[in-house]
Amino acid sequence: MNIAIIRYSPEQMFAVVAAVDLYEDFLPWCQRSKIIRRNSDGSFDAELEIGFKFLVESYVSHVELQKPKYIKVHHVWSYSLGLHNWRIIIRSFKRVCTQ
Repeated sequence: MNIAIIRYSPEQMFAVVAAVDLYEDFLPWCQRSKIIRRNSDGSFDAELEIGFKFLVESYVSHVELQKPKYIKVHHVWSYSLGLHNWRIIIRSFKRVCTQ
């Protein structure tokens, strides 16, 4: 498991990661990002197209959210088998000083 500590609030991180339909505006190599289905429980299916020059890959993921605690991304479909499921847990840490 990889862990990263980032100096942004849980709300800021959640807003960026959950904005799947805007990925094409700010993520390198994301050529298209579209929410293709929204579910009544707040989850959704998203299609992303990632590409660089002549290499382009499209895939669909099912995204579950619990604001601002976590985002779960389950791989649904793609042409390649190299994709994995992701779970992003967003936590708030307080700075602690000890003597």
